[in-house]
Amino acid sequence: MGFNGDLYPEAGATSVMTTKGDMVDYNTARQRLGIGSANQILQVKSSLPSWETVPLADTVLTTAGDILYENATPELARLPKGSDADVLTLASGLPSWAAPAGGGAWSEILSEDAGSTDATSSVFAAKNYLDIQIFASDFTTGGNNMPNKELNFNASTPTDGNTDYSQTAMNLNDIDPATERVSQPKIILRNSDFAQTTDAMYYGHIILQNFDGYPKTFNWMGAQYNPDPAVVVYFNTGYGYWDDTTQVTKLRFGLTSGRGTFTKTNFVVLGHD
Repeated sequence: MGFNGDLYPEAGATSVMTTKGDMVDYNTARQRLGIGSANQILQVKSSLPSWETVPLADTVLTTAGDILYENATPELARLPKGSDADVLTLASGLPSWAAPAGGGAWSEILSEDAGSTDATSSVFAAKNYLDIQIFASDFTTGGNNMPNKELNFNASTPTDGNTDYSQTAMNLNDIDPATERVSQPKIILRNSDFAQTTDAMYYGHIILQNFDGYPKTFNWMGAQYNPDPAVVVYFNTGYGYWDDTTQVTKLRFGLTSGRGTFTKTNFVVLGHD
């Protein structure tokens, strides 16, 4: 008995195979296993050999910036790239791209330029921290040439009726919310000890903690300059809090009624969460 190399003597391989790359497998009889596609591999599935696509990175990822991860099936899957500044986070046990929830940089949320005594801001989106920068110039005396400069919160008009907080030069004090905050938050940035002449300029810088549902805390510095050498230049600082849990979304800067006018006033407000 001899062997001529033909594994299929009854009919020969040619009776089963039809296409270049075919193979023969066995189910209940010999059968053709057609050639697979490029990059497929031969594996066993349902107790029979079959060609299957392997989810390699090259076959799953399609766009620059995509990420390969294991999904809930589980199998390798494509996570499409997110948007600029998004962060990779975990949601429902799977990775995903999302906008950062906080910790971003300071950004300008308001810039108001008023050619008058007062500058009242537009309503702006609440932020957990506010950096408030104020500039005013060209002071003109009124009934009293010792100007009280005040910053009002969530208001469009001076808060006359409130107990004022007065800050003298170079003092550092806090604000007692029980006596200083009556109906509407206000800080008197300067209760001047010195008479001011025209052309005086004022700069104020206030940092405000503005969390929803919590009392407000703040600190500030202020400086006034007058080109008249006979007028005292001052610098003052202060800090305080008041028991108001409503977030600040509007600001007004101006002078207490009857204390004169500033021809130019300007706000720049930065926000941060």
